[in-house]
Amino acid sequence: MSHRARSWKRRAFTLAEMVISVGILGFVGASTSYLMLTSALTAKELYGTTDSRSQRMIALNQIRYRLCDARIGSVNKGIDASAYNWRLMTYVDPTLPGSPTCTFYFRPDTRELLYKEGNGAFETLAKGPIEVTFHPGTSAGIGAEALVTIFVQTSSDLRYGQVDIRDGETVIYLRNPALP
Repeated sequence: MSHRARSWKRRAFTLAEMVISVGILGFVGASTSYLMLTSALTAKELYGTTDSRSQRMIALNQIRYRLCDARIGSVNKGIDASAYNWRLMTYVDPTLPGSPTCTFYFRPDTRELLYKEGNGAFETLAKGPIEVTFHPGTSAGIGAEALVTIFVQTSSDLRYGQVDIRDGETVIYLRNPALP
């Protein structure tokens, strides 16, 4: 056997060396996977409530921005409404050309807040809330003509399957006086 052939044989790994190296590689891989999973679950828990709050505030801000210009006494419930919990609401906006009847509609199946100005098409204002309802007046029953209470509920999934449900409620004063 030549000198070169013998040195090649000496450089090969033994079975024991292979078992040890595979064990170390497996331990490093399992540790890395555990750290990645833990950090992903922690990030989900930390940012889940922030995302929920963001969805809620977007919906409330969009409604508040459009509804505050409504004519006092022009808010009506739609056909998809019970006596107090409204998911569909119409109102007259005298600040827009022609004073069109505008519509807010919350679709619980797709979790979208929709808005339509006059006879136009519905546009999506917010996605993600699990419930948006409109109420005449305040929760104490005051100001049914000039006030509308908006209730927005959002949720976020947290670690280990827990659900964080948050509420947002605001009362909007309708600024434009009713016609004589």
